[in-house]
Amino acid sequence: AGGYAVVPSTTTRASGRWLRVIPRLQGDQVLLAIEPEEAHPDPRHPRTLEVQRLSTQVVVPLGQWVPLGGLDSQEQHSSGWSSRTRSQTSEVWVKVELAE
Repeated sequence: AGGYAVVPSTTTRASGRWLRVIPRLQGDQVLLAIEPEEAHPDPRHPRTLEVQRLSTQVVVPLGQWVPLGGLDSQEQHSSGWSSRTRSQTSEVWVKVELAE
């Protein structure tokens, strides 16, 4: 009577990267709630995912392209006396328009 019960549960989800953007109209501007998330297998614990999340808000003009951010990555391969570097840049832009 009046106790607690611990019920084990399992949630299944995929690994990868997601970006959730929720617009809220404020006159001729838009408040964007931005929630990026990344999930990848945790090498220390088999069958589990390590999840990283971020949440922020930004006000942007209605009908204009606005950069939200980006990602720079660089790979370097070396073998013997030769070395090769590969760089990649990706950007995320958003534009909010009113539906007619």
